[in-house]
Amino acid sequence: MENLKKLNLIAPINDTSYGLVSTNLVKECVSSSIDISLFPIEIANIDTATYNMITSSLNNRYTYNSESPSLKIWHAHELQDRVGKGLWSALTIFELDNFLDTEKYQLDNLDKILVCSEWAKEVVLSTINNKNVGVVPLGVEIPDIAVERSYDKFIIGNVGKWEIRKGHDVLLDIVKDLINETNDIELWMACKNNKIDIEENNKWQNYYESVLGDKVTFIPRQPSQKMMMWIMSQFHIGVFPTRAEGWCLPALECMAMGTNLLISNVTAMRDFCNNDNSILVDLPNK
Repeated sequence: MENLKKLNLIAPINDTSYGLVSTNLVKECVSSSIDISLFPIEIANIDTATYNMITSSLNNRYTYNSESPSLKIWHAHELQDRVGKGLWSALTIFELDNFLDTEKYQLDNLDKILVCSEWAKEVVLSTINNKNVGVVPLGVEIPDIAVERSYDKFIIGNVGKWEIRKGHDVLLDIVKDLINETNDIELWMACKNNKIDIEENNKWQNYYESVLGDKVTFIPRQPSQKMMMWIMSQFHIGVFPTRAEGWCLPALECMAMGTNLLISNVTAMRDFCNNDNSILVDLPNK
């Protein structure tokens, strides 16, 4: 970002992975004196400090510079929006090794494609005609909080919306014997999925409670990412038996808080998880 002076950004500002990436980018631009014009896809579930931080960038959109680069942070099927006549780029996060025809069309028409891992770059290069691809690894802001893990109990943690893709159908099999046979081990899960209805969320919770009883705790959405990372800092190990991820930000957040990781050896996570810093496992296909 050394030579970047102005940027037109189309992105969500919320508590999703896309939203956190976008919020952190705006924060970095503001701190680096980059004049950013923010065109929000959505603003939701953010604290007052975050809203105050983006206010000037929101106001800038009314007088944006039409020659500045335009960046959209969003899903691959909907990248057609741009602002002005500058370089047209998009950062998209995906977990599969192929694209729909509509996604290929969107990606092929960009001036530059941005992805967050070397794995994703290889997927794009092997499936998309557009070869102007850059890798922008995602990071986390480490909050200024004290890490105080309990010595009275051992906490296994999992963060990520209820999905078979994220391995929630096999996680219970991995941990149930260990938890039920030992008094001081618990499972903490932050897995609410806003894309499915309450009944489906409850089915997942009931599935885990039927086996683990009061040894499983379900963590609701937190008012800030700092609070969520404070909770994650209490995990003794984070377990992520996912089948595919575009990045797996919660795993990186666990790592940033000094939490041990047991994680699948697949897709984008291999950019930051290896045998030196994680316990890597191979899952059967489903």
